[in-house]
Amino acid sequence: MLDSILLQGFSDWKLFCVDDQSTDNTQRIIKDYAEKDHRIHLIIRKREPKGAQTCRNIGLELSKGAKYVMWLDSDDLIASYCFEQRVLYMDSRKDIDFGIFPAKTFVKDQWEETDTCYGFPIYSDSLKALLTWTLPMVGWTNIYRRESIVSFHLSWDERLLSMQDSDFNIQAILKGLSFAYAYNEGAKVDYFYRVMVDSSITSKLYTDMHFQSHLYLLNKITESLSSNQKTKYKANLEIYFLIFARLFKYDKNIFIQFLKIRWVKENPSFRIRLIAWRFLGFHFTYKLFFRRIHKNEIDSLSEWKEKMKSYLTSGIVSK
Repeated sequence: MLDSILLQGFSDWKLFCVDDQSTDNTQRIIKDYAEKDHRIHLIIRKREPKGAQTCRNIGLELSKGAKYVMWLDSDDLIASYCFEQRVLYMDSRKDIDFGIFPAKTFVKDQWEETDTCYGFPIYSDSLKALLTWTLPMVGWTNIYRRESIVSFHLSWDERLLSMQDSDFNIQAILKGLSFAYAYNEGAKVDYFYRVMVDSSITSKLYTDMHFQSHLYLLNKITESLSSNQKTKYKANLEIYFLIFARLFKYDKNIFIQFLKIRWVKENPSFRIRLIAWRFLGFHFTYKLFFRRIHKNEIDSLSEWKEKMKSYLTSGIVSK
């Protein structure tokens, strides 16, 4: 990532590398780069809690005076035109608070064939997409006006252990930030998300700490929605909640806490079916109790995959 930043054609940038108190040689590597380029700054996290979300907030605090801000993950790559493409786009779009740019996944080579991309419109309603567990945008697909983030009181939620990007963009939309997909105006893929084949992140999603984080997220999102939005997105929220229910189903105590979420209690039919599914058996009763929701979920995921496939074969992700 550091090397790909140094290859940028756009030169007016500052990089704040916020180290989450790493125990390997990360700090030494960053110091070496910082000694060679004054635009690179090493900052070690000195406050709690530990986590990427805290580091991102620290970076935002340090970026005073910047016109635009972006967040990058340390193990990914960006195209040499990334900064220039994004800045020029935002300069030309005074009407938006953040722009969304195309990105693709990779394992070894950034231009290898892939089956997943981000930063493309999935539905005409991006909030609907996010509430259906599809990802039209992630933190690193976007460039934000710093003054917009500050004026709308937007920040990374430091209580979340996962799903931070999804929450950040959901809150951005709910707070009223305006945005646009640069793909619609010819933007090229400029971010490459590295898929870690042997990652242990997935297993962490099933730990008690992550379960509590998920419960907090579900409460937060539904409490952020207005009554009209809860009605409008009811079918999408059912999919969203059912995905988490499948995570919680083997932990009785967590599942009971899940049933106590206000939105679940406000939808008694959904709640009763959850209880029946949990205590009568998972496999036999799932399609019986959630046939319509399951169909909606399959349809939404199929639509996402079809749209990704069309984007990936359109030539826009080619080198």
